[in-house]
Parts: sequence; C-alpha cells; structure tokens
Amino acid sequence: MIVLFLCACTSSYDTATKKQEDTEFEMTDYVVQFDYSYLMTFHSCDILVNDCGNPSEHTVHVAGSKDAYSWELLTEIPSFDSSVPDIIIRDEILYIFALPELRRLDLQTGEWLATVYPQILNQDGEQIIHVDPSLFIDDENNIVLFFMEAQEGLNPATCPLGNLNCSKYFLSATEISGSQGSVYSVDDGVRIEIQLSESQRIAADPDIFRGPNGYYQYVSRGQNIQAFFSPALRGTYQPLSTLDDGILTRGGGGVPAGHYSFEQELFFTFVTTNIDGMSDIRLAIHHSVDTPIDRDSFNTVISGAQLFSESHLVASPGFIALESNR
Repeated sequence: MIVLFLCACTSSYDTATKKQEDTEFEMTDYVVQFDYSYLMTFHSCDILVNDCGNPSEHTVHVAGSKDAYSWELLTEIPSFDSSVPDIIIRDEILYIFALPELRRLDLQTGEWLATVYPQILNQDGEQIIHVDPSLFIDDENNIVLFFMEAQEGLNPATCPLGNLNCSKYFLSATEISGSQGSVYSVDDGVRIEIQLSESQRIAADPDIFRGPNGYYQYVSRGQNIQAFFSPALRGTYQPLSTLDDGILTRGGGGVPAGHYSFEQELFFTFVTTNIDGMSDIRLAIHHSVDTPIDRDSFNTVISGAQLFSESHLVASPGFIALESNR
C-alpha cells in the first residue's frame, strides 16, 4: 500500500546501496509513504501470449514486502513494457531503470517526472551501448551505474558467433551533475573482466551492493552466481577468494540481486530460477558469503502463479530495503 499524507518528519531509507545512516533526509509536504520494509522491481511475461525470449515483450512491475518473503504488487505504480529493471531512492526521488527508459517518481508530490532515455558517455563524449545497469549512490550523492559494455546486434552475455573464448567487461559510470540520473560519464578502468570459454559461456546481469569491508558484485553465470569484491567502489573487483572461482551458488539460479543488512548482519541473495522454460524469483538469507549457498537454501518468494497466472514467468529482481515512518 502507498499512502499519501501531509507531514513534517525525518525518514531514513536504507537502500540496497547505502547504509541507513548514510541516507537520512528531511521530508515535508505531501510524501509518498511505502508501508513496507522492502521494494522490488522485476519483469514478467505470459508464455502463452508473448515471445518471452524478446525483452520488448516483458512487463516491469514494482512489489512491496514487510519480510522479504511475502510480496504484493504496488498497483499505484503502473506496470510498463520493459525488461531487467532496477530501483533506487535518492533525494526523495524513486528511480526505476528499465532500459531504454528511466522513470522517476517524486515522493514528496506523488508526481512522475518526464520519462527519459539515460545515456552513458565515454571520454570523447560519445554515447556507448550499455545493458543490465545496477544502481548505487556514492558518497557524493551521485548515482553510479554498474553495467555491461555491449555491441549493437550482439548478445552481450556471450561471445560472438564462432568465437568460444572472449572477455566480457563490466564497467561503471557516474551521474553528470544536474542531469537527475539521465546522463553519465564512464569511470576510468574496468570493474570486472571475465574470460568466457566453451565450458563457461555466459556472464551478465551485474548487481552492486555495499557489505562488510567494501563492495560486492554478483554476476549471473547462467544458473550460477559468481561473487566479486573490492574495497573501493570504483576499484577492480576480484572473485571472492573463499569460494571456488567466486561461485556462490551452483544451479540455484542466476540474474541475481544482493543486499547486506548492517543492522541484522545478514546477506539477502535473490535469484531467478529457471525450471522447464518457466522462472520464478527465490531468496536465501545467510550470514556469510565465505561458503557456497546450497540450491535448496533458496525459497520461492515471487512466482507468476502467485501474482498473475500459471503461464506467467517472473525474473530479474531489483531490490532495495527502506525504513518507513509508522
């Protein structure tokens, strides 16, 4: 439920990218108040109606939960056609990235800002192709995108046809001041480089979050998750040394979202699990990423049958935690 009310209050949002004490701000006038502890974006597709292999036939939704296990759709936030979304809150604006669009909701007024097409510019000022952006707010209050570099006409998750060995590059880009999340400048260096091979042919869908001692990125390796760490936000991320090649889960699911609760000292790991051409969203809550997560540790938290119909698949979670005023 979303409630609009008049108040003069202090709110602390604990996003998937910021500790609670980093995100305190004053809210006055009309405020969109979420009566939830967590929000999630994801996409759905009806396999009986749509070509679900085509991202343009996916539909993006926003759901809310009080415990991260039971979710309900926020009908007040309209669904829209797009795919692979992510969500963040900064300065009382809720941002939903679902390429090629960025949608922004003003939480003070309840008004939607104009829909825009976010751009990432290289050092020469030229626009580069980016896919699967994951969102973070840095210490200067800028939105930072973590994304895959892509080439037109090619599947960004795999090697070009006929080439079984190639490298995939995961980069970051920082918001240009005053653009309200619409324009970014690519950061120096490569955040993650992954060598693909005939036996490991997929790397995609990065997800960034803050955790103990630094920053973590999950990368989808098919139905596996590879976990990376860097002490610096814009540093070089390496596979977690305590895991075999950084693989956090094998066969549990891919297209992940991660979060660390500093208050609870717990990791939240969401995955998209594919079974017989369908997919659902599952969650494991765990104390550490030093040891692998068994696939049986994941519980289904969102399914097509639960929210839509038996013929709907759901996939690609984007997650934030928030503390509401109650």
